[in-house]
Amino acid sequence: MPDLKESVAEGVVEGARRLAADPEFAERFWKTGFDHLSKHSAAHASQWIGKRLLTSFVVAITTAGLIWLAKHGGIK
Repeated sequence: MPDLKESVAEGVVEGARRLAADPEFAERFWKTGFDHLSKHSAAHASQWIGKRLLTSFVVAITTAGLIWLAKHGGIK
């Protein structure tokens, strides 16, 4: 008599094979994965650009402030 653990493992493998062979499932799987990845990629790209713009703005303001202080005698 086959071991219960072995039978369950075989059943899982067979189920995975059937699922992988189902073209409708494969289409839904890849479409859902693509949509999920696209949404996260767009959000992360937007955050990355926003961080860079904010950093550039802070650097520009700091530089302008230092130049102003140097011109008006605040920094000698």
